[in-house]
Amino acid sequence: MSGLPIMGPGHKQARPGGSSLSPRSAMFQPHENVNPGAPYFRWVRPPRCTNTCRTADLKQEAEARWQISRRYAKTRRIDPTLSKNQTSILIQLRTGHAPLQQHLFRLRKAESAMCPTCGTNEETVIHYLLHCLTWKRAHAPL
Repeated sequence: MSGLPIMGPGHKQARPGGSSLSPRSAMFQPHENVNPGAPYFRWVRPPRCTNTCRTADLKQEAEARWQISRRYAKTRRIDPTLSKNQTSILIQLRTGHAPLQQHLFRLRKAESAMCPTCGTNEETVIHYLLHCLTWKRAHAPL
């Protein structure tokens, strides 16, 4: 047998007239009408679907919902070998939610949307990656 033992009834009915013992102690005391066929302990199987199964089901459901979402198209071709930090930065740049001045200004976390390093244009993802004069030297090998 597998499972956990739990306390089962060892008698057919309670003593007539009540018991002078506490309910917890009375459970372990033999009575006159003990049913010899009833097991004193019975074995209960653990539930089949424990937290591990539930977590796996939730992950599958979340994956299915993610694959039909609009945002999946922008992120599905990301290299799975990238670290979590690199993936996070790449997703921020692709979705336009990188901590650049234009995004911070829209959230009212910056005073201006202008690029703080060159000051010529708004600091957008396109400006930051391709046009910013401060990063011109880094753009040359590309």
